[in-house]
Amino acid sequence: PGTVLLNCHAGCDNPDIVAKLGLGMGDLFDTPRSNGSEIIATYDYVDENNELLFQVVRKPGKRFVQRRPDGHGGWIWKLGDARRVLYRLPDVRKGVADGNTIYVVEGEKDAERLKAEGVVATCNPHGAGKWHQRYNDTLADANVIIIADLDEPGRAHAEDVARHLQGVASSIQ
Repeated sequence: PGTVLLNCHAGCDNPDIVAKLGLGMGDLFDTPRSNGSEIIATYDYVDENNELLFQVVRKPGKRFVQRRPDGHGGWIWKLGDARRVLYRLPDVRKGVADGNTIYVVEGEKDAERLKAEGVVATCNPHGAGKWHQRYNDTLADANVIIIADLDEPGRAHAEDVARHLQGVASSIQ
């Protein structure tokens, strides 16, 4: 990103210089500053029929919030009783049925990256430490590879997922 340096030898203030040029202070930056409401990415969690259940919304500063459709074209910014499923559920179910290896990662961004590489990848909502028993059935009889983030919560999460899938999945690595 470029940087703009203003220097008035007569002692003018930067806002005055920018205003004289017909610009605002924000015009000095390549990307607008975020007020925290900016959405960086959305990740759709859908049911078996590709019906949207909820979204995970990524905001600046690696902040995540969830929302669900309100049925009128808007959003309710909490999950309430929305059904929780694995990310990319239809792809995961098809991958299991087709005998593909299923990769379990910590977050949606990692799942998307692996999808771009041509493999079936998923994660649970809410990140590390939030695996729930209800996700196990989706991976019954699957060959699963769990990829841990390289930090303590990531390793603990991977171990927890492996414990949950013991005796459920065909293989776990």
